[in-house]
Amino acid sequence: MRKISLLTIFLLLVCVSQAQEYRAKNGMPGPGYWQNKPSYNIKADFNTQDGVITASESVTYTNNSPQTLTEIVFNLYENYKEQSPFEIRSIRQGKKPVPEFKIEGTKMTAKLKKPLASGASVTLNIDYTFRFLQSNSSHNRSGKYEGSYFVGYWYPQIAVYDDNGWDMVNHTGTEEFYYELADYDVDIKTHDNYYVYASVPTADGTIPDYKANADNNWHFVANGFFDFSFAASKDMKVTKDVVPSASGEVQLVIMSRDGNFIKDTREPAKSFIRGIQPIFSKIAFPYKQIVLFDNGRQSGGMEFPGMVNLGIRWMDDESSQFVVCHELAHQYAPFVAGFNQAREGFMDEGFAMLLPYLVKGRDVIHSKSNYVDFCYMEMMGPTGELDESVNYTEGVVFTPSYSFASSRDYNSISYHKSFLALYMMREVLGADKFGNMINDFFAAWAGKHPKAEDFLNAVRTAYGDNLDWFINPWYYQPKRPDLSIAECGQKDGKYFVKVRNDNGIPVPVKLIVGNKFKEDDCGFRFCNDKHFYFTPEVWKSGDEFFTIEFDELEFPFFVRLGCDEIPDQTYNSLLEFKSEEDFGPIVEKK
Repeated sequence: MRKISLLTIFLLLVCVSQAQEYRAKNGMPGPGYWQNKPSYNIKADFNTQDGVITASESVTYTNNSPQTLTEIVFNLYENYKEQSPFEIRSIRQGKKPVPEFKIEGTKMTAKLKKPLASGASVTLNIDYTFRFLQSNSSHNRSGKYEGSYFVGYWYPQIAVYDDNGWDMVNHTGTEEFYYELADYDVDIKTHDNYYVYASVPTADGTIPDYKANADNNWHFVANGFFDFSFAASKDMKVTKDVVPSASGEVQLVIMSRDGNFIKDTREPAKSFIRGIQPIFSKIAFPYKQIVLFDNGRQSGGMEFPGMVNLGIRWMDDESSQFVVCHELAHQYAPFVAGFNQAREGFMDEGFAMLLPYLVKGRDVIHSKSNYVDFCYMEMMGPTGELDESVNYTEGVVFTPSYSFASSRDYNSISYHKSFLALYMMREVLGADKFGNMINDFFAAWAGKHPKAEDFLNAVRTAYGDNLDWFINPWYYQPKRPDLSIAECGQKDGKYFVKVRNDNGIPVPVKLIVGNKFKEDDCGFRFCNDKHFYFTPEVWKSGDEFFTIEFDELEFPFFVRLGCDEIPDQTYNSLLEFKSEEDFGPIVEKK
């Protein structure tokens, strides 16, 4: 027998380990990455008068994982409501019922007749009814709106099975969702001359118009989608535009109730679709068709693959336009990179807040002065102080989405603090390196399931050095930005200002020193001024203080710390020095 050295065995084990690596240490999918695949065939009869969908679903599920599965888990997301809209009449495997199925909350588990081996497939057939329930809430993500429908979460959808096993988070109504990439073949029959628009154009290219489809049968094929939704109406006005893209034209469909909705959505949507493409140059715009649906309420927006349900009635123009951009940004997160919104909603929401800024700049919400300052104040709350009595306000970004006590808590951290963390990350890496990094990351994870830690590993790789000094306080610790001037003085013939980082969260330092200041509607103005700007890396060592030196200025002069593009609790700090005697050792101390 030939002897095998210990070194050879070690190298073989290393090779096997690398081949089985699901998530690489550089933040990208590992060589052993796998993903299970559902394929849906749904035939639905939609009684639009009563708001009832009667359907049969045949779903073939391919197990690409290395594990053997004994059951299949489905999401019935709308079951979080007091009255369940789903009635599951039967689940069959072949011609016979599955041995057992049970519904607990928003999860339905079907036991298989025999285990599903790695590489094998199984087909389940489900007969069910879905009813639209009456609700006075203005924040429903889908529903019936004045005779028209936006239809989401309307079919039993197989849950994600990933390297953590089945996703068993029950939906509560506050957090959002976790989808598996799938293929869809959907037939919808409507009544009363309702036409249908969906996440894709009709399979035969028919223009959705009841006059062109007398029998009201609508057929859609959507391959490689994270979800399938549709809108049904018989009287909403439909406007279409074509937006050029690098991969071909994108059809923008607007289903509106009046001209105001068209005015508020048409140009912002076209501008965003054009503007986002250079940012993600390695990714084609995800969908050939985008449908914007006017639900006539003031409920914000909700993203679906290739569709947006918008409630922007009575919003001011700038706010409504921002909502449009925010929801279109979701077409990339989570509908390119399939983040787990149910657990790590701060990832897709952070990007949906960042991407409009990257496309439109600091004036993305004009009336809010500066977008960064606006997000900081939204994070802090109306009083400017975090509510320490509520658990979320420990301020930890890595808080599971489903554990927030309210939507206000969820928005404060998952939207606004997450955006600020990404914005500051861009300051650390530099705009070009950050842009290249997110381009590569989204391209590598397109149609897959990245975790937040994958993204942070990609950031660490791009930075090329230890980044814990930044990531830990921004993502894992109860920190909020707060700089102050701790000391001013003279040393070795120079003046200096010592800045203190009161909470230890790294942000840039900007200092302006100048003469003859005046204040007007636009803020502070200086002459003979010196500007100092330092990236968050000045806090890399963990020091509490950072000192800035400058040459003598003519008295009186003024010192201002911060600006509205740097998140800071007291950024507008302005000090006046009338004479050299005023320039004492401790001028301001919090």
